[in-house]
Amino acid sequence: LERYAAAYKSELECFVEGLASGNHTFPSGNDGEKALLLADAAVASLQSGQAVAL
Repeated sequence: LERYAAAYKSELECFVEGLASGNHTFPSGNDGEKALLLADAAVASLQSGQAVAL
């Protein structure tokens, strides 16, 4: 999407810079798990109309 173009460009530049410098960081399995838990909580909150503790 066009509205995210600057964010995608920045992300790509950071990725390439990390590879070139040898100082790259990638998301871990733990990062993925946290993102999934956050998404599940957002869906549960939307469905219940209540805040969901994380």
